[in-house]
Amino acid sequence: MLFHPWRCPGDDNLYAHWEDLADWLNRFVSVLLVLILGVCSMAYVYILRPITCQMPSSMDGLTQDHLHETCWAYFLSNRELFKGLWTAPRNVMLSVLGFSIPYMLCQHFAEKLIDSVVQLLMKRLDKALDKFESGSAPVDRVTTEMARYVIELITTDSNVTTAAPMSSDDQAVPKTRFVRLTYTTRLFRSKMRVGIPWMLFIVKALYLTNVLAQWMYTGYKPLISMPRSDGSNYSLTYSYSIFPHSGQCRLGHHPEVAVQCALSGNMFLHQTYETFNTWLGFLLIITAVAFALWLVRMIWTTCCRRRLRWTKNRLLRARSCVLLRFDDNNDGNPCLHYHHRQSTCDASAPVAACVRKGTEQELSEIDKFSQLIAQTDAVVLLELVEYRAGAAVADQIWQKSWRMYTIQLNKIRGMMGGHKSNEASRIQDFLIDDTDATVT
Repeated sequence: MLFHPWRCPGDDNLYAHWEDLADWLNRFVSVLLVLILGVCSMAYVYILRPITCQMPSSMDGLTQDHLHETCWAYFLSNRELFKGLWTAPRNVMLSVLGFSIPYMLCQHFAEKLIDSVVQLLMKRLDKALDKFESGSAPVDRVTTEMARYVIELITTDSNVTTAAPMSSDDQAVPKTRFVRLTYTTRLFRSKMRVGIPWMLFIVKALYLTNVLAQWMYTGYKPLISMPRSDGSNYSLTYSYSIFPHSGQCRLGHHPEVAVQCALSGNMFLHQTYETFNTWLGFLLIITAVAFALWLVRMIWTTCCRRRLRWTKNRLLRARSCVLLRFDDNNDGNPCLHYHHRQSTCDASAPVAACVRKGTEQELSEIDKFSQLIAQTDAVVLLELVEYRAGAAVADQIWQKSWRMYTIQLNKIRGMMGGHKSNEASRIQDFLIDDTDATVT
């Protein structure tokens, strides 16, 4: 099996089950918060309602529209009445925070949940490192097990594409490209599931709220003989959602007029819901900014080749020791320490000091191996090893992973009719188990 991505969900292993659990928990939290948001938005709509003034018989000189606008302006200009409404700027900002904070907490929870899944994926590696730190297991036995696990992460059932020259028989073999579902893409899917569809869920919940409100409270009120400016009359029927609330407003020298609060038939198109639409726009801005910042971080992590450069540097530092072990003259290179068939690179040595001349095929194989490591979870495991156990243990894993990879690569070439390289032959002859050895 060569170059195989994540294990498929449903396999009999702990990692896949925890991965499925994280996926379902994210969906459950998303749906739960959307339902909570729908209930809160319904309460918000009931509290935030425009004013419709009924036509008094003693005010024949005013049209319905003029009366409505005047009463609305008067009501909003009264600070004693205005400060208690959710239309006040202070209350609008509080409502924005009240809805956006759970949203941001949900994003944070999803990210932490995915991080915990990755930690569970590293459980096997942590156990091996704990054995190493406690001194209960030899170093080389642990590093050999980790190296096998690294190769297992980048192994799949298909052919390998390398930069090595191929024979005519090799060229006839079709090459298959595979999309690897790595830690980055799974994190991307999780964040997309929690982040991007949020506005769609919100709009659907609000439309459902609008339908329920109209279905429960809509009443038809015919307004007959509405006066026009030219003195003529016309008939028109309006649909309102009537709420049991009334107030008083004063129109110039006219006495106070009783007004009744009503919800317009389509709350998304009514001008009096500009504040509510402002809240939606603010939430949309929060979503867009959060997604943009996250996307920049993902681009820096994956597309800027940062991990690839880190992987190649570590591999060159570790692999140079393997090459030097077959050199008769090592020129006193500080990267080499040779003792009883055991070599390690000095972690403080620069990468340039560890690079040795190799054939074009060898360098191309290093590039290919670095890309495979950088595109899978093996790079996360190796970063953890270097952080927990130090560069010496990490270099041993790099060396052994490279040897196993080269042997498997040349086995595939042999099955395809190719020939093993001299490098692979030397490494295969050199490969030992070293179960009782220790790092010097």
